[in-house]
Amino acid sequence: MGFLDKIENLQKKPEHYRRKVLAVSLVVIMSAVVFVWVFSLRTTLSGSNENEAERETIAEYAPFRVLKDSVASSASQIKNSYKGILERFKEVE
Repeated sequence: MGFLDKIENLQKKPEHYRRKVLAVSLVVIMSAVVFVWVFSLRTTLSGSNENEAERETIAEYAPFRVLKDSVASSASQIKNSYKGILERFKEVE
């Protein structure tokens, strides 16, 4: 059974089953991407021959810290946008 046959069989399944397959596939693929990203960043950081002060600066931007800062920034932007939308609705009333 080839890959295209598997796709055709999946298309015949109910929608809730296809959604589960999509979710599992997404988690597996994104986990692999994050793993490769973290591994390559760790290799980059450990392989550099910079002085200690520069190493500490780089360590501050570890992958999860950058992710945390990015999520916090995005959440703040969404919150501000939401407040703006609510103010516009209040003006309409």
